[in-house]
Amino acid sequence: MDIHSFNSFSSSVLPEEAKIIYDRGEFYFTIIEKTCVFSIPTVSEIIATSKRGARKAPSVYIIFRKPVQKCLHTLGLKFERGIVSRISSHLWRQIKSNDPVLRGIFEQLYNNCSQRWKQNRLIIEFWKPVTEPEPAPQPDKQVSSSGDNEENGSPSVFLPALSIQEERIVLGGLFPELANFFAD
Repeated sequence: MDIHSFNSFSSSVLPEEAKIIYDRGEFYFTIIEKTCVFSIPTVSEIIATSKRGARKAPSVYIIFRKPVQKCLHTLGLKFERGIVSRISSHLWRQIKSNDPVLRGIFEQLYNNCSQRWKQNRLIIEFWKPVTEPEPAPQPDKQVSSSGDNEENGSPSVFLPALSIQEERIVLGGLFPELANFFAD
């Protein structure tokens, strides 16, 4: 059977031929009497191959789909994207209902990936207060009780800015997971 005839299979026949089997401590992907090792990606690999500028981590299904695509490529099978999606979708449904171990592995990968994704994309903005000294009130001019200097519209109370070390201490206390980013 050549590759072109694979594409002519109906959607109900082809996905059912794909299976993931656990044997001797490894997962194997098998389809149309061809087999290869089904490697589970790491969190770093998932993040490295994710879309740049994406607003959130890839879903569990997308994380699962990438190794399926890799196996199809390794076996030299070239399918249209829609067929690859049907194969992946069929396999994922089978795993969700019949294989709690593999399902748990991919769900844990998603949770870890999502957590790392949020940590890597945390944007903290600082607005440093103006450090000018408060002007001394002049005897012939009144400072309003609201705290604004009516003459120039600037605030009459200035707070000192935090030093970089003080900012690190504050942020380390607020976000313990970022403590290693602030280490000297």
